[in-house]
Amino acid sequence: MRRSLWLLSSLLVLFCAKENDTLQSKKLEGFSNPILAGFYPDPSICKVADDYYIITSTFAYFPGIPIFHSQDLVNWKLIGHVMDRPEQLDLDSLGVSRGIFAPAIRYHQGIFYVTCTLVDKGGNLIVTAITPAGPWSNPVWLPQIDGIDPSLFFDDDGQAYILYNSVAPENKLRDRSMPLLPAPRSPAALSAASMHCMRPLLARLVKMLLILIGLNILVMIEYTNSSDDATRSRKGQLI
Repeated sequence: MRRSLWLLSSLLVLFCAKENDTLQSKKLEGFSNPILAGFYPDPSICKVADDYYIITSTFAYFPGIPIFHSQDLVNWKLIGHVMDRPEQLDLDSLGVSRGIFAPAIRYHQGIFYVTCTLVDKGGNLIVTAITPAGPWSNPVWLPQIDGIDPSLFFDDDGQAYILYNSVAPENKLRDRSMPLLPAPRSPAALSAASMHCMRPLLARLVKMLLILIGLNILVMIEYTNSSDDATRSRKGQLI
């Protein structure tokens, strides 16, 4: 029995070592998701030259709207917060699921812009900065925008627009000829996509199953040998 347990331990060590080598090689070849592990919902990204910047929602937590910097989209460093002064962000009496919703970051002609919604405490706002690490301005409120999730768009002709989530202007309905969602994929395509996602998991399960089968065989062999030894011992005693 000890021999079987020793062989099982050896097999498990080899299996875990191989899995670790596979994970390490994947990390060297690419990256692991999520790129920002933790509490970073509703990311918004912009690129300036060779630099990328991401900001996320913070709801009723202070400081608000962390800003991360990267040059390869894999390794990210926290460089500051957009809302880091009490006069910028009043969160008193707000529930944890209210506050800052879905900020969006944009860059235009040397200025960084962040738009977002302070839910239940003022509505939509915009702040600006010369450098993304700050300091950022105090909010300029946008009471004329009755909705959430505002985002700036700068057109080539110099015009700027704000896009946001709300009731359509003048309650106009969308063009019914345009699909609201993409056409659903066929069952065969969905099945193929599911199998592609399940393939690595199935491979691991097969490896573990083979190890368990090997263990059972070793235990049976050990048990048979022990039974044979016991039978011989009894026969020897009878003789």
